[in-house]
This record gives sequence, C-alpha cells and structure tokens, in this order.
Amino acid sequence: LRRLIRQELQRDSTGRSTTGTQTESTPPTLGVLPRDANEEARLARITAMEDELQRRLDALQRLEIERRAAVPSQAISPTRAVGADTSAQGRIATVPVFQRFSQTTTRDLRPFVGVGGGDGTQAILSLRADLGPLTPGSGFRFVPELALGFGSGSTSVLALANVQYPFGAFGGNNAIQPYVTVGAGIFSPSVLAVNTSVGASLALGSQRASPLYTYVELQGLNLFNYTRLMVGVSSRR
Repeated sequence: LRRLIRQELQRDSTGRSTTGTQTESTPPTLGVLPRDANEEARLARITAMEDELQRRLDALQRLEIERRAAVPSQAISPTRAVGADTSAQGRIATVPVFQRFSQTTTRDLRPFVGVGGGDGTQAILSLRADLGPLTPGSGFRFVPELALGFGSGSTSVLALANVQYPFGAFGGNNAIQPYVTVGAGIFSPSVLAVNTSVGASLALGSQRASPLYTYVELQGLNLFNYTRLMVGVSSRR
C-alpha cells in the first residue's frame, strides 16, 4: 500500500510540475483542473486502492479460516509416547548391553506365564526386559530373561541372554508383529541351555495413548527338548 501511495504521490508531483508549466504558458481555460480538483482525484484513487487491498486481505482471511476448518483436530495418539520411547531407546543403545540393567524402567519389563514340558509338566513364571537394540539403528534387540518353573520334579531356574529380532508389523494399526529369539544361558536341569523361540505380539487398544501389548510365544530349549508355551504382556513393543 505504501508503494502504491508513493507511486501516486510521484505521479501527482509530476502532474503538478507539468500543470505548472502549462499554466505559465496556457490560460486556465484550456481544461487544466484546479488544485483542489487534482487533490480530490488523487485521494479518490488512493481510497479506491485501499478498498481493493482490504477486499483482497478479507478474501485471504476467509480462505485461511476455511482451510483450518477443513483440517480435523488431531487427538493425542500413541505415536507421541512411541516417539519418546524411541528417543530413550536410542540413548540406551549407546551403552554396552550388559551395563544397561541400571537404566531399566518398568516399561522395559515383560512378565510372562506359561506351561513347560520335558522331564515333566511345570508352570512357568518368567520376567524379561527389552533393553533396546544391540547397536544404534540395529534391528536386533537385547532381551535377557529370568524364569522359574514349578511342578513336576524340582524347581527349574533359567537365566538367558537373548537376542530378539522383530519383523514388520501388519494388520489394522500394525496390530500383529512376529518375532524370533535366540539365546543362551544357565538352565538348572541341564546346566546350560540354548534358546530358540518364535512368537508374536498383539496390540490391544492401539487407539489409546498407552496401548497394551500381549505376547504369545513357543519357546524351545536345547533344540526343543524342553518346550514351553508362554504368554506375556508389556506396555510397549
């Protein structure tokens, strides 16, 4: 608007100097407008430009209001919590795997229950911790496990250092995510144990800000000489 007004003022100044020159050599009867008439014409042009500019601004404001009204408000989604978890997992990934226990939180824990067979049937209580990727950006995760078995025979004790690889999730809202696990550790009936497991996690209430995940897993110890069917739960994957 200032630029347009300056142009009008310059045009008016030029017109005035031209008019003054004509006035010196030409009688007023040749059609030169009086000074008051020139001023009124200039003000009328400026007023018209201001009205046009205001009309365009109003149109832009209406378009912006319509655009905002067309975008639905975004409710709080689980991705926010996941983003925070991802950042924390990125930091813990820089710590050597066996030094991460001091940084474990309740959200890292996965309690499991199940039933096992081998030398006899036992009820299994297990606690695992997802301590993040082995290295930053790695798809392999460090998931140690401690389990106790009660029932037939003596109480069994299992302590494993597991590496888990989750595959891509699928289904509505990425509801199902399969994974495989391998590991090794101490097992009371046979002293040493090699773990091979397959399972999947299922998202429950994935539309909530804090969804719950359940796990179903078939665990085979020492090439499935001891087989366990496990079910677990976690507040995050």
